[in-house]
Amino acid sequence: MKHLFVLFLLLGASFCSLAQRAQPAEAPKDLPELKARIQEVMEQEQIPGLMLAIATKDSVLFAGGFGEANLQTRVKVTAQTQFRLGSITKNFTALGILHLVHAGKLRLSDKLHDLAPEVPFQNAWEGTNPVRVVHLLEHTAGFEDVYLNKAFNFSGQDLHGLAAVQPFQKQLVSRWRPGERMAYSNADYIVLGYLIEKLAKQSWDTYLSQQLLQPLGMARTNFALHLKASAPQAQGYVMKQGRAVPVPLFVMLGNGADGALNSTAEDMARFIRFYLNDWQINGAPWLPSSYLQDMETVHSTLASRLGMRTGYGFGNHTSPLPHNLIFHGHRGAVVGFNAAFQYSRKLGVGYALAVNGGFNGARIEQLVAEYVTRNAPAPTLPAVVPLASEAVAPYLGFYQPSNPIQQRFAFLERLLGGAQLAQAGNALVLTRGRGRLDTLVQMSSSLFRNPQQASPVVTLGTDAEGVKTIILEDGAYYQQASLASLRLQQGLLLLGASALLGAVLAGIWWLGQAACRQLRWQELPVRLVPLLATLTLVVALSRLLRPEEDFFAFATVNATTLAIYLGTLLFAGLAGVEVLLLWRQWSTLSSRWTKSVLVFMTLGLGYLASWLLMHGLIGVRVWTW
Repeated sequence: MKHLFVLFLLLGASFCSLAQRAQPAEAPKDLPELKARIQEVMEQEQIPGLMLAIATKDSVLFAGGFGEANLQTRVKVTAQTQFRLGSITKNFTALGILHLVHAGKLRLSDKLHDLAPEVPFQNAWEGTNPVRVVHLLEHTAGFEDVYLNKAFNFSGQDLHGLAAVQPFQKQLVSRWRPGERMAYSNADYIVLGYLIEKLAKQSWDTYLSQQLLQPLGMARTNFALHLKASAPQAQGYVMKQGRAVPVPLFVMLGNGADGALNSTAEDMARFIRFYLNDWQINGAPWLPSSYLQDMETVHSTLASRLGMRTGYGFGNHTSPLPHNLIFHGHRGAVVGFNAAFQYSRKLGVGYALAVNGGFNGARIEQLVAEYVTRNAPAPTLPAVVPLASEAVAPYLGFYQPSNPIQQRFAFLERLLGGAQLAQAGNALVLTRGRGRLDTLVQMSSSLFRNPQQASPVVTLGTDAEGVKTIILEDGAYYQQASLASLRLQQGLLLLGASALLGAVLAGIWWLGQAACRQLRWQELPVRLVPLLATLTLVVALSRLLRPEEDFFAFATVNATTLAIYLGTLLFAGLAGVEVLLLWRQWSTLSSRWTKSVLVFMTLGLGYLASWLLMHGLIGVRVWTW
């Protein structure tokens, strides 16, 4: 598991990385076979509908749909059915910024403070490392991502201009030097949308419609925040207890520059060909090709300064597809929809797809990726460079993740997501998470690749504070740390979890004794408070850690958020009550076994309550996050 809170990325991240999946199966040989295999996956994964566009520089190979846009009305998906494409919007927003750069309205190096001093952001390094436009484009400003309580607008009033940025003030805080680490943040693009509005003197979506959508002929594409239930619009679904539940039409909070795109297979085929033809529209360049090259290249991170050129560029992310072929594009997700847009100018092919429910669609994207790359030659692998053992030696050891998307959950990433770097002959071995192994061979002093991959996937370097770092091509950023310290924390938490389990088992045992009259009822409180505390914590955390049960609940005070707030508060209170009860009744407890069990449970509850309090998870008011 990459992150216990991966569902918080629904407005930004999306399909599983194809580079991290198992070896691909045999690619579909032709379009009919691809269609048949897509239908099979849709049935297996209960996906209601799919829009798909596959195009080359010269033609559209396929633009159409599969399944149903609406299960209730039985409307089929067609090439003109609109799907919500989520964070693919960021690619369009970045294009708007580049258009303004070309028009001389701003520069990528411009400081945010100079362009928009009214934007309420904080950066402790502003004097030496100011937040610049390029940092917003590449998610390197250090801002947090938007949590679910700020994902949806329930006010009934649309937000415009600066008012659309202000709800995210808590996220607009640089957590490290801007231009050091990449951490995906929807807030970055909400700010970029505001900059477009300020400099273009019109709404960001109107500007993009006039400057991009209309010239491309994308007549059925828009950035509407308000959608109407109608035949052209696909209905989104989430899976609950094995059935597809319709997602209510919702309005995104903010200006939508991070995820409001709605489009069709037909229009996305045009967009793919726009990229494959180097941004030519009717034979004329929309912008000089140098802008496109810049869009596909990372500029502002520590990894880029060490030689890494792939990763997250200007709203444009690098993805290794089957056979380790490099594609560019973006993926997206909003509640009820998952989408992908990928292209390779080198191969002259690309695709766009979206599903409106079921599982996340990664298997379908895998099939499409295998199909479009089936005849592509594998990249030529560079010669293996002998490992510089002495230079690498200081980097060997344990590392912890250090670029959390959500800062409040960074402690969980550090606790569960460490990495170990070791030498194995002429290669390095990077072990991550649950034992995933990456064998790395050296390309240069700081760059390393997989033996089967031509481009670098890992960078080794030292940050401004002199801390050794490992940076992956997907932006994951690790800092060297003490493994002993981590093991101590994990051990203490394991004892705390054992105390919770003991509270359940012992509580049930003592209840049975009381039912059989082997224990007086007045002796139960000190024995059952740990059980009650455990149950309240389980209820609270199950609601907090499973937002998919009700994505829309976190923005308001309701049964779900009150269960989290009161449950965590009650857990801490009951842990304190148990200390008091045990102290008062200690002399009445005759059994040494009972005393030992109660002491163990009390200490465990106390430690867990203190640990949760330290990390802000006692009395959690998620509606204020």
